[in-house]
Amino acid sequence: MKAALQACLLWLFVEGLEECPPKLSFNPLIDVDNKPLVPTLLGYKKWITSKKEYLDWLHSNSAAIGLM
Repeated sequence: MKAALQACLLWLFVEGLEECPPKLSFNPLIDVDNKPLVPTLLGYKKWITSKKEYLDWLHSNSAAIGLM
């Protein structure tokens, strides 16, 4: 099992070395604590990047669990 997960670059999730990025709001105008954010282009780009990192982590973590 370890070899299969290493081949898919998922073993770090099993060992807990690949940490989950901070959870974020799925609304770019509201943060996780339901506080309104000031919309700016830079803030929106940062939100998009953070959302992608979080969803990529969830996908890889789910893939590791599914393979086990």
